[in-house]
Amino acid sequence: MHFRKLPHSKKVRICRDISDFSLGCITNVVVCKKQLEPFPGGGLPYIANPDPLYLWAVRLLLERVSWFIRDNGGGTSIVTFAHLTRFKSEKLHNYRGALENSETSIHWASFAGHPFRINYPDKVHLLQVADCSASAFYKAVEEDQYGVTEPRYLEELRPALYRYGASPVTSYGLKVFPTRIAEPGQPLEFLRQY
Repeated sequence: MHFRKLPHSKKVRICRDISDFSLGCITNVVVCKKQLEPFPGGGLPYIANPDPLYLWAVRLLLERVSWFIRDNGGGTSIVTFAHLTRFKSEKLHNYRGALENSETSIHWASFAGHPFRINYPDKVHLLQVADCSASAFYKAVEEDQYGVTEPRYLEELRPALYRYGASPVTSYGLKVFPTRIAEPGQPLEFLRQY
């Protein structure tokens, strides 16, 4: 199943089904590459390159997944990433090692004893759920060629978004980077309402 290839009505239905599914919650990392500011002399920061940007998004996602596990009874989880063309799995495993040996907000006990796995969506069906969720969020924030976004997908997913207490959903269920673009008066401020 490829979300992007489905007609609109099926996409809405899938978002509704995901929200009704018995999973704990949904969290997504929204990275707005257009908002990464160039250096004064030109050129973008290192993080704007594809691999560092992907790994930074992984870090933000791991934080939220680990917090959810910690705050809902603890235990450990098995994390499975979808295989990415032109991204070597060693980079992901090396990055985990680097993160574990640095100061982060990741609650590492949530992943204790389990290496990260990499697989294909046709082999691990929950990866299809993750892909549909990520694609729905993308369509909700990124304008198409006609300047249209599709907030209905996000509206359907709303009940399943990760929330923690009174914190805005943009801290947990919809982590935005750079953070400032979801602040009041900024382009993705509307995400705070979910």
